[in-house]
Amino acid sequence: MNRKPMLILLGLTVLSFLQVWYFYPQLPETIAHHYNFTGQPDAWGSKDMFIRVHLGTVLFLTAIFIAIDRLITRVPDDLINLPHKEYWLAPERRRKTLQRLSDMSLWMGNITLIFMLLLFQYKYTRDLLERAHELKFIWMGLLIYFVTLSVWIWHSYRTFKAIPG
Repeated sequence: MNRKPMLILLGLTVLSFLQVWYFYPQLPETIAHHYNFTGQPDAWGSKDMFIRVHLGTVLFLTAIFIAIDRLITRVPDDLINLPHKEYWLAPERRRKTLQRLSDMSLWMGNITLIFMLLLFQYKYTRDLLERAHELKFIWMGLLIYFVTLSVWIWHSYRTFKAIPG
């Protein structure tokens, strides 16, 4: 059983808490909570509210991906959408297939939490420097995130699309 993806997910969650712990005392009491497409703030609020949103988002995402990991073995085969499902979920391959699906979902969680860490890092840096950073970094990060997820989806599909041998 490969638990590396789960350990990374939990490590990224802890890293998010450390990020909050480090930046919280440095933030001003009132910070921008929302930005328009040009990168200008258009909603303000307390740093405490922002921290709750940050930690709540990270905890929610972590809980979702852990729940998927725990529930994947309990889901009826009818609810699992795989190419050649009869082959991959045959009794002799079922355990290994479900473990692979679990690992894949945890890796997707890791990709998502890395993106969130970088997004919040950008936000903290922006607030502390009190100037607008280049908005292109957000768009570039979003593009990299979606390209990475697309590659992950393509790899997942390729893994199960053909029957070996």
